[in-house]
Amino acid sequence: MVAPTYFQINHGKHEVPSSVAVNSPQGEVLVNFQNRYKSLPDESPILPILGDRTEEFFRQAFELKVNGDLIPVDHAQELLDEVVALFKRFNCEQALEAKSCVKPTKEFHAARHLILTPEQNLLLDQVCPIVSGVKTKGRKK
Repeated sequence: MVAPTYFQINHGKHEVPSSVAVNSPQGEVLVNFQNRYKSLPDESPILPILGDRTEEFFRQAFELKVNGDLIPVDHAQELLDEVVALFKRFNCEQALEAKSCVKPTKEFHAARHLILTPEQNLLLDQVCPIVSGVKTKGRKK
């Protein structure tokens, strides 16, 4: 309910407040808009909104996961040993779990208010919602 106002009042700004105080029947609440977003499986929901600027704000990321149930038991250990050895050779064995997704760039949260219209921000928020929360403790009644 607060997102349209949040995007409207911060349009054109690079540094925006992380929260908005809102009056409610129960008293003032603080709606927090964090610089956190969920990953998307691909860019198809954001392409119609951002078009050729998609890569400016979102990047391809990946994780790789192995389904051990699909590896023949008699080859599983040998295969895993070789994968671990390969990652050890590159000093990155902690990075073995992976999956593909689309994430906003590091600059997206600040840049969205400066560059995108409130309408574009609302459309993006429907497919890649900004993580937000409401705080009531310690607020005026």
